Amino acid sequence: MQFAIALVVVLAFLAALVIVALLSVLRGRERRAQEIARLDDDQTLSYTVPVGQDPAAVLATLRSEGYEAVLQGSEITVACPAGADRERARVRALITNAPLDMEGDPSPTQDVQFPDEGPPDGPDDQRRP
Repeated sequence: MQFAIALVVVLAFLAALVIVALLSVLRGRERRAQEIARLDDDQTLSYTVPVGQDPAAVLATLRSEGYEAVLQGSEITVACPAGADRERARVRALITNAPLDMEGDPSPTQDVQFPDEGPPDGPDDQRRP
């Protein structure tokens, strides 16, 4: 009987530790998202992750190169302390070369375009002068 009580106490303690750790992680993510949201538009880049690509792979690639990035829905917001225009090419290259998934499968070649760039110019461009 004493063994069962001791086991319950230990399990309850471990469960409390897990809950505290999870809450701490969630608060950290929320705080990071708020910090990035407070940055000016000229200090962030947004990227909509296409269907079929794992956002975690893109986040891992960006973070491994020192960028702060958060996922909100299917959109990744990247903090660019030196300015979005100065870091746009590097962030684009990192996203282009990010794997498709966390197993490292190669991502299909695609043009990475940020929403603030507008539609690409080309033969299908419907804009008029």
